[in-house]
Parts: sequence; C-alpha cells; structure tokens
Amino acid sequence: MRRVVSLEPSQDKEKRVMPHMSTREKRLTVAFPAGHPVWSYPSGQRAARVREWIDLALRLEEHMARIEEKLDALTAAGVTVPSPAPKDPEKQKAKPRIDPAIFLGL
Repeated sequence: MRRVVSLEPSQDKEKRVMPHMSTREKRLTVAFPAGHPVWSYPSGQRAARVREWIDLALRLEEHMARIEEKLDALTAAGVTVPSPAPKDPEKQKAKPRIDPAIFLGL
C-alpha cells in the first residue's frame, strides 16, 4: 500500500498564493511506501522534511562530484593508493603466547 505526500499545500481551483510560496514555485506529488520514514512525522511537517531531504541529497551530489573530480586529478597526476596487504588467516587465528619465565625475567 502506498501513501502520498504533497510537497505543497493544496490549493482550490482559484489561484491562491500561500504566504511562504513564491509565484514561481510548482507543486509536486510524491508517493512513498507505507513503511517509509516520512510517515513518522506529523501531517503538517512531512512536506517540509521531504524538501529538506531533497535539498540535502542535491548538496551531497554536488560534494560527491567535487570529490570525484579531485580523485580524478590525483589519478591523472600519478598518485595511487597502495592496495592493502593480504590478510593471513593463520596469523589472525593464532593468539600470541607469552612465556612467563621470559616475561618475568626468571
């Protein structure tokens, strides 16, 4: 079952501009699954939270693009990341043994 949240307050057939809306804003209706986290917010807060999430996703996308550009520049300059050393399963399983005679200097 899917539920729908509107990102703008509903408007009657006659054009009304809400105080927080500019005349250039458009309305978008988005459907979310019933178990989506957006439904945990009260009815009057959902649209604002969805707008915040979308804005955050756009900023993250911009940051990721800049990071990728920097990584590409480093790669083009010949900078490489060494691969990690392979892990030896025998060394991971073996626990270090402490000889009390050597440790205590006996």
